[in-house]
Amino acid sequence: MRVILSLIFAYALCTGYCFSQSKKEEIIDEIWEYSGGKKNWNDSRFLSFTCQANFGDNTQLNEHLWDRSTGDYRFETMLPDKKQLVVLFNINTQKGTAYINRHRVTGDDAKKYLDAAYKAFVHDTFWLLAPLELENTPTSLQDPEMLDGKLYQVIHARFSKKNAPVTDLWLYVNPETGKISQWKVQPPSKKGFRLFKSQHYKDLGGGLRLATVKTGEDNNCSISYPVASVLLSVEPDKLVKP
Repeated sequence: MRVILSLIFAYALCTGYCFSQSKKEEIIDEIWEYSGGKKNWNDSRFLSFTCQANFGDNTQLNEHLWDRSTGDYRFETMLPDKKQLVVLFNINTQKGTAYINRHRVTGDDAKKYLDAAYKAFVHDTFWLLAPLELENTPTSLQDPEMLDGKLYQVIHARFSKKNAPVTDLWLYVNPETGKISQWKVQPPSKKGFRLFKSQHYKDLGGGLRLATVKTGEDNNCSISYPVASVLLSVEPDKLVKP
């Protein structure tokens, strides 16, 4: 009798797990469909975008150019002293060169700017591209939650990149469309949660569609992408010269 009960219990657990996995995969497929599909993303070699992060009275504007095929990357920003920083590096090796006002930086300062550019890559791509990286990220299906009078499916994901801390993310997905309407983020510090509306979806090119604005629930912070485009080609010098 105990053997039979154990088998029944094991079957029930397996059935519940398999259903959860199947439902999760179905929701992720819906996200893909709403976002334009895997093929469009896989075919998007060159990505150019500007990330504007507003936290209270502080604003940071970063410009990015990424060759997803090679990992080569161009990062540009303005330093507090109004000097222009350009970092040319490879996201896979995390090696490259840094320039201030077109003059090459060396020594410890170069490493500092390379590290800062890589951190900006991790942060700024997360807020734009997280929905496209779910299949390469540990995910789980959570209980549905009500949002604006509608029941949303919730996917939890744990994002971690090389030499970067883990960030936990909950995506609120409209089950009828696959559109993500809200993000809940727990920062690496694990202190509290932040809710963000996922808004202003746009076609980046080739049918790839993503939200270009994330607005905090208190409207005191936002992360937006005034420029976000898939490019067919780029000038070769862009990734090797400041």
